Amino acid sequence: ALLAPLMSAPPAAAAVTFVDTLAGRSTAAMYPSGMEYDAVNDRLVVADTGLDRVLIYSLSGNKLDEFGTYGNGDGQFKSPRDVAVDEAGNIYVADVENGRIKKYDSNGVHQWSTDNGNPVSYTCPTCLNTPIGLTWDALNDKLLVSSTGQNRVKAFDASGAFIWQSPPLGGSTSPLPLADQSRGLR
Repeated sequence: ALLAPLMSAPPAAAAVTFVDTLAGRSTAAMYPSGMEYDAVNDRLVVADTGLDRVLIYSLSGNKLDEFGTYGNGDGQFKSPRDVAVDEAGNIYVADVENGRIKKYDSNGVHQWSTDNGNPVSYTCPTCLNTPIGLTWDALNDKLLVSSTGQNRVKAFDASGAFIWQSPPLGGSTSPLPLADQSRGLR
């Protein structure tokens, strides 16, 4: 009896309506892979991996803006996978195939990139390899980035300066043996 009200509305129809509201019928290639609430501007910021762009939506699902195209220049992405938003409304984008993080102001104007326009090299502290996830740590004013291809978490400040990484530089970057991963042992 408790589940009857939940089952009376078709859940699939609600999901289709929401996706239809966000993407529209003509945007079949949209592949939203990361999303963050922007408290400063009361909106949603979405990484669209399928069309190499960042989308901005109202909380009711109306598209407000977008920025980005395919490529490796300023304002361009190759597989943006995640976004983070800081207390000022700045947007950080994990640009996976370009191996970098890019910062934009709240209007989508490019501020900086962790690669500074240089090709990917995996040996420097600021270099990233497959940065799939990121989040803004408001308590400590740090951008935390998972550099998946390096098996590291890296921290940057709001200006893009490297702060720290774990494990530290010189530490092992090889994956843990499968048998030990569940216990975190090396």
